[in-house]
Amino acid sequence: MFSFINRITVYLCFLCAVCFSINVSAVTEPLSAIKGLVVTSDGTPAAYVAVQIKEKNRGTLTNEKGEFVSKS
Repeated sequence: MFSFINRITVYLCFLCAVCFSINVSAVTEPLSAIKGLVVTSDGTPAAYVAVQIKEKNRGTLTNEKGEFVSKS
């Protein structure tokens, strides 16, 4: 009887651990990046311009080639 209860306890602990790990992985946001190129009206790259990502409430600057990358 004692070994049966131990097996049930181990099984339930394992089941809870699996369920918890599934819930945690579903909540985390996948890593992603937003990349782009900023140009002026005549098509030349806009160097060192501020870019704001509204949905994420953050921003970044373009490089000397007008390129930007905003990582999450």
